[in-house]
Amino acid sequence: MLFLQVTNSLCLVSNAQNRQRKKEAKLAIEMKEVEASENQEDRLYYNSQTIQAIFGIYLRVLKSARSSPLLHPTLLGVSKYAHLLNIDLIGPLLNLLESVFADEQVPLHLRLKAARAACSILSGQGEDLLVDPKHLYRHSYTLMKQVTTEPEEGTSDPWPILLELLVSLLIDRKNNLNNGRINAFLHRIIITANRIDKIKGDQAVFVLPLLLVARQMVIHHRYES
Repeated sequence: MLFLQVTNSLCLVSNAQNRQRKKEAKLAIEMKEVEASENQEDRLYYNSQTIQAIFGIYLRVLKSARSSPLLHPTLLGVSKYAHLLNIDLIGPLLNLLESVFADEQVPLHLRLKAARAACSILSGQGEDLLVDPKHLYRHSYTLMKQVTTEPEEGTSDPWPILLELLVSLLIDRKNNLNNGRINAFLHRIIITANRIDKIKGDQAVFVLPLLLVARQMVIHHRYES
């Protein structure tokens, strides 16, 4: 009889211990979930503050330090992190980039990179704002004529940047092309390809990519028509 009482007591104790362990395990899981949620909120907050600070610096450089060596990395940073941009900053940033690629005091290769950065913004959250890119197309069309067959001393070769810009404007954003833009850019691309083909230098390798861009424009336009 005593043995049965002891056994029952041990079972009750064991069951109570199991229930306590389950409660502790459940509490530990809940604590981890709360901690993870708090950590996630902290990360999102600090990431937001970091992005805001970085783009604040970019805005100041684009506005007041165009002649400094900071302009180049700023333009690269805008292109790379455009998808993280707060929607409230898109308008002011696009306006500053437009003023940069329209500024004749800025070296040509940097003006092309400013236009490329604007394309990156318009290809991300900027699409939701229904921004009219007419100034971007107009200035890019003008810049094509200014690209020479020999890069300026102390600057990077503008041709690879120009090709990236044309692909972004005319291929990736082909739905923004109307008949006027198509005809104008086809004409300018053919003239540019012919101009550099006459110069047997390193830039001649960009003749074929230019013509391929023109070909893709024609194919898409014919298909859509």
